[in-house]
Amino acid sequence: MRVDVRRPECLGRAPGRVFSRRGGFTLVEALVSLTVTVTLGAALLLAAETSANTTSDSVDQTIAAGLAEQILDEVSGARYCAPGSNPRQWPMGPNASEGPHRDNYNDIDDFVGEVSQPPVDPWDVAVGQEDTLGRLRHASFRLRSGYFSAWSTRIDVFYVSSADFSVALAAGQTSYHRAVRVRVFKNYGNGVTRTLADVKRVFSYVPEI
Repeated sequence: MRVDVRRPECLGRAPGRVFSRRGGFTLVEALVSLTVTVTLGAALLLAAETSANTTSDSVDQTIAAGLAEQILDEVSGARYCAPGSNPRQWPMGPNASEGPHRDNYNDIDDFVGEVSQPPVDPWDVAVGQEDTLGRLRHASFRLRSGYFSAWSTRIDVFYVSSADFSVALAAGQTSYHRAVRVRVFKNYGNGVTRTLADVKRVFSYVPEI
């Protein structure tokens, strides 16, 4: 039987010395890994926060647009002007017998300068609390209290040019066309207020022949 005997120096290592594979990270590698992890985590949290804010803004704008359109529909149900009154009335606004709530407004000019904070229905009940009849809905179906506390609405009524409805006439000038503009705002604090909705409709008076 042949025995193959090799000297230690032929094996490429010193006799009696044992080499083993390293099994861990150095301190520098651990710090680098931790830094990368923290950076990626912060980026993910920022992306999640941005996405949440964007979603919240979209919900607010959708609600505000619906609220503005609802108010315009309410205005649409009123007369252009009170019976027997001048359709080119100036100044505009409710008289002593109209009000104090919008359910007593019977013509378009009554709504001029109407501001509500928080937004209310025609019976002056907070939006999200009413039952469309001027009463509070059942507690189980009410919007949580304070949801609209930072919101407000404003209604502006003004005459526009007969030649171009996008041109508002100066104070004192009149025509047979009135624009109704409804804006919905939200106060975010620190003096920051954003317009969530801004819609307008033009109403025209057609004289009897």
